[in-house]
Amino acid sequence: MTGSTRGISPAALRLWRGAVLALQIILGAVEVARVWEFGTLSYALAAILAATVVLTPHLAHIEAAMRGSRPRHGHIGLAIMIAATIGATVWIGSMWVFLYAPVAVSAVIVLRARWSVGVVGALGIGAVAASFLPGGVAVAGTDLSPAWYVLYSFVFQGVIIAMAVGLVAAADRMHRTAPTLLDARARRERAIVTARIDTALVGPLDDLVEATRSAVVHPDEDRVSTVVDVADSALHAMRRAVSHSHHRTPPPRADELSALAAPSRLPLAIAAGWFVVALCPLITVLGNGLTPAEGCAAALLWITAVVPAGWAALHIARSRTLRLGFLVPLVPVTAFVAGLVLFGPDWMSLGWVAAATCLLSIRHRALRVVLAGSIVAWITVDYLLSWFGGDPALGAFLVFYGLVLTLEAVLALTGAPWLVRALDEFRTVQNEIASVSGDEERLEVSSRLHDLLGQTLTAISLKGDLARRLLTRDAQRARAELAEVAELAMSQHAELERVLRGELTLRLGDEAARAGHLLEAADIRSTIDVRATENVAIDTVGAWVVRESVTNILRHSCATSASIRTTQDADHWSLTIRNDGAPAEVTPSGDGSGLLGLGRRVTAAGGTLRTGTERGAFTVVARIPMRSDLWKSDRS
Repeated sequence: MTGSTRGISPAALRLWRGAVLALQIILGAVEVARVWEFGTLSYALAAILAATVVLTPHLAHIEAAMRGSRPRHGHIGLAIMIAATIGATVWIGSMWVFLYAPVAVSAVIVLRARWSVGVVGALGIGAVAASFLPGGVAVAGTDLSPAWYVLYSFVFQGVIIAMAVGLVAAADRMHRTAPTLLDARARRERAIVTARIDTALVGPLDDLVEATRSAVVHPDEDRVSTVVDVADSALHAMRRAVSHSHHRTPPPRADELSALAAPSRLPLAIAAGWFVVALCPLITVLGNGLTPAEGCAAALLWITAVVPAGWAALHIARSRTLRLGFLVPLVPVTAFVAGLVLFGPDWMSLGWVAAATCLLSIRHRALRVVLAGSIVAWITVDYLLSWFGGDPALGAFLVFYGLVLTLEAVLALTGAPWLVRALDEFRTVQNEIASVSGDEERLEVSSRLHDLLGQTLTAISLKGDLARRLLTRDAQRARAELAEVAELAMSQHAELERVLRGELTLRLGDEAARAGHLLEAADIRSTIDVRATENVAIDTVGAWVVRESVTNILRHSCATSASIRTTQDADHWSLTIRNDGAPAEVTPSGDGSGLLGLGRRVTAAGGTLRTGTERGAFTVVARIPMRSDLWKSDRS
């Protein structure tokens, strides 16, 4: 298994779920085939009926578990499974004990923990007791006692099913909760940035309101100058708040990411399951009455094989590169061959570990597939050669049984580390996406603050300066300007709240009219030729462009004239803003506000923003396509 596992797609989840369900059906077919081969026709028909009754609710249970939900009518289905299992055991005998494991897994899924432990224990005891019933367990080619073989098979099958269901359920949970994490991270970033900005601006805005009220009541030059100074201070405070809001907030705590995290005990449970599967060859040979020396040799060979296999699995699960990976399988393969020489076919299941090690550690795809496939083929052929007694039906069953059991074990030993790795990498990717989402949220809030409050505070400063100049020449007009200043100042708190909540929307017509008044107050001749558009998205983007561009004219240029014009054809809508007082070079702010912020807004609408200076005139041109999907969404 190679390639990137950087994400878990819905198609991959469906494939995994289908593979787990197919595994259950195949295991049921194996047990029916066992009864068919070693029993009578009536036993076989009873096995088909019982397998259908048991597997139907079992498949529904594991399907619900893999989707992270409780199965509907799960208790009824479990009761039916237990009744069918008991009935089949009474009728067929001990050959049916190998389908106790699916019932145990369903009990774990359906029941609460304290009840499921008791039911699973009772099923295990029942399977061992049933092995003494007439009919024969049909332990092909081994001298294991039936009770010991049944107990290990019960644990072996249950562990493989539980591992597969648990991994897919964890993947599904992480995939479903990823959008929740992104939304939570965005809300967290907005809350943090909002608190910072609110703390930085509340005081200066309160001072501005008090200064304007005092200037309106007693309009003298000192009080008006105070209004201008306080407005400039509030503008600087706003800029500092915008700059600080671009600093990354601390990473989310572990409990905030719990929605995306796999269950904390999952890696430990998978490791335990992997160990149980790998234990099969040692259990098989130790149950055959070996001498102490032979037992020690078997244990030593098993440890020699399992340690490098586990090392390779651990590296895969932790997304680490295994150096000299092509050498790692040599040890398990050598232990496998040596064990076959010493212990015969009972050691054949160690080939599972050897094949899994080849798949986990060798990088060259063709080589690892050839080696692992050769070991699987060897095991399958050995089933045929060791126990084929002249009966073609028996030979066919043994080949089928050996192939299914080997593929099941190899896939469990190989797939579990890769799925753990996929879950870990998916969590990493989603955390990175959430971090980017938080950055975008901070930039959006600060850009809104810069574009909206920046112009208003600039307008207050300009109008206050105009009122100060008019005090000695036209007191009535000076009072009118101060009244507008007071109205603007008192609206700042409400506007700030709306900015931080993301509720403030702009309209192009209103912004164009506002721009005309501000340019006039700054003694800048203005030409406004703006036509309304039915496209709300384009209208809003155009309003933002007008507001920021006019703010830049008022704050950064020495313009004497400015123009704002819109044009529209069948395919595009354009907005052009020009002034004749631009400096020789204009460098956009790198803090995410200003022209860079405008560029992001226009690009998000599918358009382009072009700025430039020519012959002392600075021009901003926003060009946005009149796309049909935007029109439909706006009109609906």
